[in-house]
Amino acid sequence: MTIMKRMTEGRSHEIVDTSRRGAKSERQRICYGSSNMGPVTGLDGSRGGASRLIVCTLIGVLVLTLGMSAAFADPEKSVSAPSALENDLTYLFSFSDSKSNDFDPSRVRTLIDFVSEEKREDVLYRPADRDGMEGAYFENDVHAELDKVLAYNYHPDVPGFLMRPMSIRYSGWREASSTREDLLRICRAGTEKTPLVVRGVEYQENTPDSYSGGYYNYDSHRTLIKFELDGREVLLSISKQVAPSAPGKKGVIIGRDEDWNYFYSGEKGLTKEGLGWASTYVYDSMSVFIYCENDHKSGVTRAGGFSWLKAGWMSINVVSSSHIRSGLERSLEGLRQVVEAASLPEPKEFAEIYEEVQSLSERDLRERMRPYGRALKRVAQDDPVLSRDEFACIISKDNYLEMLSKKELESLFLVEYLKRRLGKTSLMRDTAITWRKDKEPAVKSR
Repeated sequence: MTIMKRMTEGRSHEIVDTSRRGAKSERQRICYGSSNMGPVTGLDGSRGGASRLIVCTLIGVLVLTLGMSAAFADPEKSVSAPSALENDLTYLFSFSDSKSNDFDPSRVRTLIDFVSEEKREDVLYRPADRDGMEGAYFENDVHAELDKVLAYNYHPDVPGFLMRPMSIRYSGWREASSTREDLLRICRAGTEKTPLVVRGVEYQENTPDSYSGGYYNYDSHRTLIKFELDGREVLLSISKQVAPSAPGKKGVIIGRDEDWNYFYSGEKGLTKEGLGWASTYVYDSMSVFIYCENDHKSGVTRAGGFSWLKAGWMSINVVSSSHIRSGLERSLEGLRQVVEAASLPEPKEFAEIYEEVQSLSERDLRERMRPYGRALKRVAQDDPVLSRDEFACIISKDNYLEMLSKKELESLFLVEYLKRRLGKTSLMRDTAITWRKDKEPAVKSR
């Protein structure tokens, strides 16, 4: 079964593609032959005391393994964010839940001032817990005007996940037509006379987690607010997850995270050794992202994000603040890398290539991506994780591209296209990715 998802700073819901229900059984046949291995039993407690002991032991392994990796992730000092921010954040989530468009910018002045001010680089700010979830804060500066950041990040014809290639696999609005005109207003230069509010539901599938290798898809209610406060143009993005995610699946970060190369197995579980059995979920999440003109640096946009997350196994939360901060950093660092790139195409070019790719049939798109499959096979031979039997059997049998849905193939193609345009190394070394005004095919195998 293939899950199709959406984007945002962290956005999402799932669509079930019933035409691909046989994908998993086909993978099992190719990798393991026709033998029936049978289900693994005992984790539901039906075997009595021994099974309960196993469950408790495995919970301990999961908590300790992920908790310890988080504990050593950030040696820097973590301090509580100013308590004065909490009223502003509570107001934003309450406004997002309401149906009113009567937004009061003065209610978030403390929040905007906090994001805008200069801070010590060795101090990590942590907001108060919300709804039983730990939170984190991260910010960075994007050396581009705010209007440019918004034009790429929220244009309805530009795939939003391309602006966050380190954190989002693919994403989009559930009912894109209902938000299109307002999103175009968000992207226009200049401020609105009154706050502009855009509401909708976004779907998203993320890239593999840097701790566990798991990747998830889910839907989020998204509220965007563009306004002016004390002479500063501001864009707020507020999200609240709709429902628990689909079960986590095993993914791999290939090489360096900043190279944007990822593998998606389609198999439930976690990639981290010893945790392949774990049926994990993102139970709940919420976030606030702030984009504003930097008071101290001309032509620079300050991007700050607050995020809260609950994820784990059997309703046990194993996510810490450092996990969450790592995800925020991947999201905003990816945005910075893309928007600051000297060779970044104009939004119109992204829209044209996206339209062309969407017009291709799934079969045609898969054939055009064959060079990627060959390149992945070469890389997997020397990669310590991809060379594992459970992944190698997918890659060596040329089964990987067959597992991907059209939405997933489109995402893969567009990220490879972006990497080529920005001068980054692409796995498609024996493929020319071009975009020409005469509408020649965007991918041509040599």
